[in-house]
Amino acid sequence: MSNSPQPAQAGAVVLEKKHEGIATLVMNRPDRLNALNNELASALNDTLGRIAGDDTVRVVVITGAGRAFCAGGDLGALGKGRQTGATHELEPLLRAGMQMVLKMRTMPQPVIAAVNGAAAGAGIAAIAGGSGWTGAAVGGVVGGVVGNIKGGKQQ
Repeated sequence: MSNSPQPAQAGAVVLEKKHEGIATLVMNRPDRLNALNNELASALNDTLGRIAGDDTVRVVVITGAGRAFCAGGDLGALGKGRQTGATHELEPLLRAGMQMVLKMRTMPQPVIAAVNGAAAGAGIAAIAGGSGWTGAAVGGVVGGVVGNIKGGKQQ
C-alpha cells in the first residue's frame, strides 16, 4: 500500500493508509475544518470497527486534513436541526460520536491523536475520550489554547 493516505473513493470523508502495522486515518472535510457530521462520524465508526478486527494493525493514528484536527460538531448541521425543530435528525450524529469514542477506548489497538491544528468540542472528545491525549502534537490549538508548547511552557 502507498505511503500517503488514499481515499477509498473520490470525495471520501475518511482517508486510510496502512503501513508496517500503522493505520493512519485522516478526517477529510478540510473545507469545514473536519467538523463532524453524520457522514464523517459514521465513516469513522465503520473504519474503526473494521480496523479493530485487523490483526495486522498494531496502532491507529487519527489526524485531520488541512489546517484543523477537528472543529467539533458541524455547527451548520446542528443549527439547521435546531432551527427547524428537527432535533431528532441530530440523534444519529450524537449517537455516532458516542460510539466513535467508545470504539476508540475498547479496540485492542492504541489510538493516537495527531493534532495538526484546531481541536474543539467533539474534536476534544475524540482526543481525550478516544485516545486519552496520547500524542497531541506541538503547535495545535486545543479548546482555545493557542500557541506552541515547548518544555511545558507556552511560547
